[in-house]
Amino acid sequence: MDTIKVKILIHGIFREKLRLDSSNSLIIEINKGSCLLDILKILKFENEKNILVFKNGKNINKDLWLNEKLNNEDVIMIFPPIAGGI
Repeated sequence: MDTIKVKILIHGIFREKLRLDSSNSLIIEINKGSCLLDILKILKFENEKNILVFKNGKNINKDLWLNEKLNNEDVIMIFPPIAGGI
């Protein structure tokens, strides 16, 4: 089966969970036709309640992860929720 490469940028506590050192990025090779949920399962983040996931700069809601197909050279960004202010 054909594969694609997806760049994953991981921030905050999720970077710590994966024990990444100074780099916050990974390249994952996955089967063509895979979806965003497949990447999150590989990273063991599929059950995280407080997670923001972006594909190519666009926020993807959790209920769309299964239908969001991946393409070669997509960039996935994973963040903890951002809060703050005065």
